[in-house]
Amino acid sequence: MNQEDKIEDLLRKRIKEEGLEQPSFDFADKTMKMIQSEALVKKTASISYKAPISKGVWIVLALIFSSFLMYSLFTTADDVQRLPLEIPRIDWAAYFNISPLFTYSFSLCMILFLISSILWSRKLKF
Repeated sequence: MNQEDKIEDLLRKRIKEEGLEQPSFDFADKTMKMIQSEALVKKTASISYKAPISKGVWIVLALIFSSFLMYSLFTTADDVQRLPLEIPRIDWAAYFNISPLFTYSFSLCMILFLISSILWSRKLKF
């Protein structure tokens, strides 16, 4: 007999002497209650998502942007030049006969889009 057979015989002998342990009558109920309570703790302890910019702020930004956009669409380049604001002209905008205010409104839209895409990518990483 080799070493493994001796160990196996010893184990069989110990199992016959000791017998198998039986779980208590309500073992399954206690285990299920423990699992459910742990799941409840995890659910309540989890961090809920809160938007970095609220819906109200987005609505206000959208209204401001849309008002700039509407104003820039319905004014000509000559009307903008009479405004007390000094808005520098962009050369390529003059080629397409687009008012500078429209150009800046569009630029603002792209900046907002860039900010929102950065925030969404950060949200999806969590």
